[in-house]
Amino acid sequence: MELIVSTKTCAIFFEITSATLSLWYKRGCPKISHGKWNLVEVFKWWQENIAELYENESGNLADIKIHYWAAKAERERFELKIKQGQFASRRQIAAEWATRVESVTSGLEMLVDRLPPLLVGKRRREIAQILSAEIFRLRDAYATKGRYCPKNK
Repeated sequence: MELIVSTKTCAIFFEITSATLSLWYKRGCPKISHGKWNLVEVFKWWQENIAELYENESGNLADIKIHYWAAKAERERFELKIKQGQFASRRQIAAEWATRVESVTSGLEMLVDRLPPLLVGKRRREIAQILSAEIFRLRDAYATKGRYCPKNK
């Protein structure tokens, strides 16, 4: 039997968000096409993959829903902490570190042009001091204080 519904209708039926339905799809929930679901097949998948997880504990659909809503509330608390700045997304942290790596990479690439004029006619000891200063500058740029990387004292 087929009962084809939209994403919105399917989400309303299960009392979930469209995002949760997308997550279910990634975990194997059957989908006909973009925005189209066979409600009967989705329900069968839900029984096998969601409801069965909790049946051993209670066997009661009401208890399953309570457990689901408790988990959803926990997720909302977690998202609130993210919005308050207590947690950061991987995307935010990756962007912060990409900036650091870009700084070091550009600094290394600039050495080709920066060093020759600085090193002309210098003795070995002077060259070592200049190179040490340049390396320190690059390390300092990489280790700079940032939103997700406080600077050590």
